[in-house]
Amino acid sequence: MKYTCQTILKVIGKLVSNQYVSHCKVCDKRTFNSVEHVICFCTNNDAQGNRVRDAVYDVKGHDGFMSIMYLNSAQQCELLLQLASEPEGDALRYPCIAHAVASLCSSMWD
Repeated sequence: MKYTCQTILKVIGKLVSNQYVSHCKVCDKRTFNSVEHVICFCTNNDAQGNRVRDAVYDVKGHDGFMSIMYLNSAQQCELLLQLASEPEGDALRYPCIAHAVASLCSSMWD
């Protein structure tokens, strides 16, 4: 879980400070916001992206999932990272979402 938490924190940091054009390490496309690209648009991460969506669906149900999918990509990223990092006591409230998001975004540093 420590790795998951560290990755989520790195992703949040990159989301709020990433204001330059970069190349995706997975698909080599140029992108202005690498976090948004990896979470919402990178087609080479489809399987891992589906795990994130499955985890959100399992936790939030159909209506909650659909309300997230109707948001724009920036809002989706913010909400997914909020869900992934939401604490509950000494643990994360939604560890399945946290692990799925960390796994998806770890490609940014590999």
